[in-house]
Amino acid sequence: MAGPAVTIEYISGPGTHYNVLVPSWQQTFTTDATPATATAGAPKGFRRRRRYLRDVATGKEIRVTVGDVTKAAWTSAYNAVPTAQPVVPGHTGVTYHYAGYTDEKYTKRG
Repeated sequence: MAGPAVTIEYISGPGTHYNVLVPSWQQTFTTDATPATATAGAPKGFRRRRRYLRDVATGKEIRVTVGDVTKAAWTSAYNAVPTAQPVVPGHTGVTYHYAGYTDEKYTKRG
């Protein structure tokens, strides 16, 4: 992960709180700047839920980790325009729309 990073509070489907590392621009966009209070990291083999944002000019997508399913970053409809456009370093003047998503997953490894 390039650039500054912060830890956010990630609330899993079963309700367990984890401390996960994300690029700093995602903190405000996906969690309304909720600081991380959990002490445990995500378990091995855990894949976070992600929401995809599509650049309307180029069609390229970026993915963001969504720590709380009650936030607009997760509940907004496909192709809706985010109320606050994310400020991605190196991508100025870009308009994003919500695209697909992937839910969290537990995989058994090792």
